[in-house]
Order: sequence, then C-alpha cells, then structure tokens
Amino acid sequence: MSKQDKSGGQAFPRAGFEGDSMFSNPRGGMTLRAYFAGSLVAGEMATGDGIPITSKYIGAAFDLAEAMVAEELRRQKEEGGAS
Repeated sequence: MSKQDKSGGQAFPRAGFEGDSMFSNPRGGMTLRAYFAGSLVAGEMATGDGIPITSKYIGAAFDLAEAMVAEELRRQKEEGGAS
C-alpha cells in the first residue's frame, strides 16, 4: 500500500496482465477504506437492533474507516514501512 494513498490502496487487488510479468501490475478491487466501511455497515445490520442504516450512518462508517486506514499508515511509518 502506498503511504501516499489515503484510501488504503486496494483491499483485494488482482493481478494485471501488463509489464514484465502477469503479476507485476496489481489493479482493481475495492479500496481498503470502502472494505472497512462496508464491514462496519454489515456488522451494524447483523446486530438486528433496528437502527435504520441511513446516509448519516454510512457517512460515519466511512469516517471510522478513514481513521482505521490512517492508523494503519501511522503504524507502517512507525515500523519503518513494513506490512
């Protein structure tokens, strides 16, 4: 994941078919931020507590997802780029 990419990069990249190797150009897939947000929304829906999933809730899920990606980037920087 690029440290400059605030979306977290691709959650499930697939191999590309360009360059020296068919595996040299990963692309596609959803962003890590979108994956985290979707997981948060799915978790809320699974609780069955009757809270409606509104655009306000989805916005909050993306805010939390962005915080998760930022924390991941902070930890990578702290560890010297590992991960």
